[in-house]
Amino acid sequence: MIQTILDFKKLQQELPKRIAGSKYKTTHFIDELGLSTATYYRKASSEKFTADEMMKIVELVEPKEYYKWQYEQEIKEAQQEFMDGKGVSNEEATKIIKKYARVYCPITSKFQFASSLDNELKSA
Repeated sequence: MIQTILDFKKLQQELPKRIAGSKYKTTHFIDELGLSTATYYRKASSEKFTADEMMKIVELVEPKEYYKWQYEQEIKEAQQEFMDGKGVSNEEATKIIKKYARVYCPITSKFQFASSLDNELKSA
């Protein structure tokens, strides 16, 4: 836990340098963070950005790193949901979609549920 806090403080100290070295002007960060100019400079000089603000800054400064991390988090979350029994198989998902999806049937020239479309196409 102590190491996490130290890493957080280190990142707060490095952020102004990363922002200055980015391709964006300071006004872009101010707009994206939704801060006033005075608040932004106060937070930058005192190294007091919140965790959410820091995530937004990292997203802007290192977009590839941020989106890779976000994708990995989504995969971990999906794997955990599947392990917890919250996921469904592809076959089950297809059944659910067919049950509720409405599609256009060229034979009857009407919209109907996908599950009944299978029967219509088989009989044609």
